[in-house]
Amino acid sequence: MLLSLSFFLLVPPSIYSNRFISGRWINEGNPTRVEGEANADTLRFVQLLWRHGDRTPAILIPTDKENGEETWPEGLGELTTVGMGQQYRLGRWVRGRYGKFLGEKWDRRAMHIRSSDYNRTLMSAQANLAGLFPPSDGEKFDRTIGWQPIPVHTVPREIDVQLYEEIHCPTAERDRDAIFDGSPRAMQVQRENEHLLKFLADRTGIIDLKLKTIWTVFDALNAEYCHNSTHKWPTWMNGSLWDSIVRVYDDSSRLSFHTDVLRRLRGGPLVQEILGRFTQKKEGKMERRKMYAYSAHDTTLAAILATFGIFPTRFPLYATAIAIEMHQRGDEYFVEVRREGRGGGEREVQMYHKNVTDGEDTFKHEMEGCPSPCTLDTLKKAMSPYAPADWSEECGLTKDNTLRYMVAIGVLGMTTALLGTILAVDIFLKYRNPRPRSSSSRLLDEEETIDT
Repeated sequence: MLLSLSFFLLVPPSIYSNRFISGRWINEGNPTRVEGEANADTLRFVQLLWRHGDRTPAILIPTDKENGEETWPEGLGELTTVGMGQQYRLGRWVRGRYGKFLGEKWDRRAMHIRSSDYNRTLMSAQANLAGLFPPSDGEKFDRTIGWQPIPVHTVPREIDVQLYEEIHCPTAERDRDAIFDGSPRAMQVQRENEHLLKFLADRTGIIDLKLKTIWTVFDALNAEYCHNSTHKWPTWMNGSLWDSIVRVYDDSSRLSFHTDVLRRLRGGPLVQEILGRFTQKKEGKMERRKMYAYSAHDTTLAAILATFGIFPTRFPLYATAIAIEMHQRGDEYFVEVRREGRGGGEREVQMYHKNVTDGEDTFKHEMEGCPSPCTLDTLKKAMSPYAPADWSEECGLTKDNTLRYMVAIGVLGMTTALLGTILAVDIFLKYRNPRPRSSSSRLLDEEETIDT
């Protein structure tokens, strides 16, 4: 059967003004408007990845006494009500595109949601799902509440190689340091913005501010910009300076994932998992599963985009989403994910840029590289240079510096064993004192244990 994969980018409600978005998000190809609803007749499987919504700053500017931690009641690095609304609207957009495919009601066998182990991503997933699956009257546990609980799964960040891009990996960390310490591109950007960085260091009190650490200035100022009704910029800030900071921040962020080593060790594990799941679906091993969704971070999106060979001008914004669709149209498996070949063959990527703030339009961006369609096998071959055979070994993790990793696994194992013991005792007691039960009842629904 002919299966194609469409790869596209969604930009839902944005808190940035148009001057910060226009002409800066996609820098390749001419966008064309496409239909907003997916073709449910040919669609077979979707994998969706979004960034969390608007959050409070993760770090503060030392000299900015008017915007201290006490001015952010949610705490640092936490989802705001603005971010909840962004994710809810993204969920409504997903409902508009995939509602016919997924069905009107939540089905645990059809969809699985995984989040990184952060409050803001877990809460973003819940807000998104509230928009995606509003309960019908029969699904409401309280008629006054238009919400239903939907499970969101996670793993400890210490072992999350797919969604936690800052997980300890010495090889990747050395490669990134080498980029900022000596690569021609980084040195050029550093020289071009030397006066800006010195000015910001003087005003913020951040000693020896460099291109690699510009995010520490951007993060706090961006939060203040997004919440300007309650938080004002320092007196030395203005719109022109903000434009320059955004530009340098984006330049710096793009450098963090652009080498083959970083693509392999930071984005590779997630790409491996996604392609493996498509293969399982193709082989009929996930018959009822229709969608797999990830709730994660800007770095997660940037890493997977880079691994596919996509380097947007803007670093992923709040509530930005990537979706990969698999369609069946014949007897062979094809993918429509295009990227430029870099010694590993070509693969096709079709990108769609959507800004819900401006309406329901979705824009497709053709990328140079490989004409559509490209087979799933071809994409897997093209991505093989970025698929680590043994992530821990390639990261250079020794027994000493894998201690935290192993401790996390040990704790997880002991927790699982404890829960298993409790469950076994519970089952023993139930069988010892059985209750009457319907002959039609059973422990598990068909395929309920599929949890990939």
